[in-house]
Amino acid sequence: MILSIDESGTHRQNGYSIVALICITDHDALYKLDQQIVALERSIGTTNFHWAYKGWPFRRDFVNGLAALDFSIRLIQLPNPVKLDQALAETLPYVIPEKRVERLFIDGKKHKQYVRTLKKILRDKNITAKKIKTVNDDAYPTIRIADAVAGVVRYYLDNPNKEAAKLYKAIESKIEFVHLQK
Repeated sequence: MILSIDESGTHRQNGYSIVALICITDHDALYKLDQQIVALERSIGTTNFHWAYKGWPFRRDFVNGLAALDFSIRLIQLPNPVKLDQALAETLPYVIPEKRVERLFIDGKKHKQYVRTLKKILRDKNITAKKIKTVNDDAYPTIRIADAVAGVVRYYLDNPNKEAAKLYKAIESKIEFVHLQK
C-alpha cells in the first residue's frame, strides 16, 4: 500500500480540519495515477493544481476529472485548532488498517526527527512503513489529489453552498470517513 497525505484547514482557529489519505495499491497503480493526474491538469489548462490557488472553474474541472480515476480516499475530521504533527502521530495508526505500507508521502517539509517519531509510532502499532517521506506537492501528483479532496470536503462542511455540494457529490463514492476509536 502506498499512501499520500495532505490536509486542509489546519491554520484555522475554529471549525474543522480535514486530513486526506490517498490509498494506492502498488507502484504500477501509482505510476498510472500520476500520469493521469498530469494529463488531467494539462487538459484543464493548469499545472500543479492547488485548491487554495485556483478558482472555481479549475476546481470544478479537476474534481470532476478525479471522479473517473481509480483510487480511494480515507478522511479524518479533526476539531480546530490542531497541531498537525501531533495529530498525525496520534491518528495515523488508527486509520491505516494495512500492516505493511510501502511508502508514505506527507505534504510539506518536516524535520527528520518528526519522520523518525512517526515511524516509531507506526512500528509500535505493528505497521511497517518502509519509506516515509515529506514532499512538495509540485513533484507528487497524488499529493495534489489529497489537497483537492481535503479542500472540497472542508469547504463543503464549512460552507455547503451549491458549488461545494456538486463537487462533494462528484467524489463522494471514493470517500471513506474514518471515525477514530482510541
